[in-house]
Amino acid sequence: MCHYTYLPYYNLYIMQRTYDIRGTVPDEINPGMAIFLAKKFSAFLKQKKYPARIILAADKRKSSPELLYAFKKGFEGEVQEIGYTSTPIFYHEVLRRNLPGVMITASHLPPKFNGFKCYLPNNNMWIFKGKFPQNNTTMRLTVPKEERPRVQKEILLAYVQELKKHIILKKKHTLSFSSTHSLNADLISLLPKVFPNISLSKKSLWNITSDYDGDRVFISYKKKLLLPEDVFYILLQNTSYKKIGIPKNVSNALIQKFPEKSFFFIKTGHKNFKDAYNKKHLDFAMEYSHHIYFFKELKTEAPLLMPLKLLQFSEKHDMAKHLIDNPFFAKRYDVMLKHTNTHTAIAEFSRLWEKNFSVTIKQFDGYEIIIHDKKTYIGRIHIRTSNTEKRIVRACIDASTRSSFVYLKRITSQWLKKNS
Repeated sequence: MCHYTYLPYYNLYIMQRTYDIRGTVPDEINPGMAIFLAKKFSAFLKQKKYPARIILAADKRKSSPELLYAFKKGFEGEVQEIGYTSTPIFYHEVLRRNLPGVMITASHLPPKFNGFKCYLPNNNMWIFKGKFPQNNTTMRLTVPKEERPRVQKEILLAYVQELKKHIILKKKHTLSFSSTHSLNADLISLLPKVFPNISLSKKSLWNITSDYDGDRVFISYKKKLLLPEDVFYILLQNTSYKKIGIPKNVSNALIQKFPEKSFFFIKTGHKNFKDAYNKKHLDFAMEYSHHIYFFKELKTEAPLLMPLKLLQFSEKHDMAKHLIDNPFFAKRYDVMLKHTNTHTAIAEFSRLWEKNFSVTIKQFDGYEIIIHDKKTYIGRIHIRTSNTEKRIVRACIDASTRSSFVYLKRITSQWLKKNS
């Protein structure tokens, strides 16, 4: 659950989540804030007896070089800078080097935002929980040319080579990538150097897109976007994963397909999934937002491992037939509601179903509205408010049959359209 920390002088709000800090540049996030957080992180590491050394990385936002330079100036210890890189590679380097680290990024938010992820080598995250100072938006730093971050291809290449340890490809494959703004563009360009069987082509049946900081990839096969259920269904069939972490809004049919596996419901958010890994020793997990965790292989997020495993799967299976035959009737919506109180709006939505059906409402990471017609299960709709954007709700439909899915989708779509 996120909360907003008030900065009295500028009458602004910094989004202070349970695992990072984000805001707009320069009114909320600026060099003064970077120096302040660097000193606080230094003090925390000293108190907890961590070494006075960190890994420092950044995404490619225009504001990142100045913030990275400011953080280096404020940190009281040694900095091992790995330059521009994706968030998953940053996480991997922290775990591999067994050092704390800081990533300058605002994740998927637009370029006008930036922020800080402070990470520990035990898969936990640090966030400053005290009062922020009055923000100094006029402070600027000139970053010397030699101090500007760069893409360190040797780190990217080593990461792809690490992925290869978990993949065997015997046939020729092509991939296309259409998110040139993403940090994964540099990474994917190196695939043919490590995997001789992979080439990059715009004519490929497989297309990859990615978010800004590279911690999510979206896979399309023959122009059809694969849902998380599709990916889950494929990866759980031919792997040794036993303990699986899932959000509440993943289809019930998926769980029923794999009775031999142990599924654990986890609240949305990186920290929640990594805490579950530490406590439950998960092998694999995936959020509905397409964040995917290959804990058994790399102990953290590894989104690029997903398309590679799908290619491996396709060598033994007919992908087109597989996707047609899958048993999932699910759809996701992201909408901004007109109603200023999203919880009230969700309560009104649940009452809509009570007119004609038996309805059970459960609370876990939002609201789960379970719909029955007499004793027959029709489906469920999971709704939660976004932790990132105000008044954004994320709604997922999961139906028992195709006809039920069509009906639930129609009613839900009408209600969301009317209230957004």
